[in-house]
Amino acid sequence: MSGYVFISNEGKTMLSDFLELFLKLSIFVIVLTINFCAMSIALICNENESIFLKIFVAIYAFLFGIIYLFINYYSYRISIKNETCKYSGSVFPF
Repeated sequence: MSGYVFISNEGKTMLSDFLELFLKLSIFVIVLTINFCAMSIALICNENESIFLKIFVAIYAFLFGIIYLFINYYSYRISIKNETCKYSGSVFPF
């Protein structure tokens, strides 16, 4: 029974390459989704501000999605100011 090879070395390499690529793309999609959610929350929270501030906040929230959500939104807006952002019907209100 030790003479049988079910997966060749080339098959193992292809499988590991596929799993590595799948893991990288999955992480990329998850991070991109979190960044878009952070940008949407930032725009909803700053709905009544000027267009320049909205653009600045949207870029900041998109580039630093997780940091923005935890530090700026949760720690500052919810914990310190005790206010939440109200959803008004548009996901990206410009």
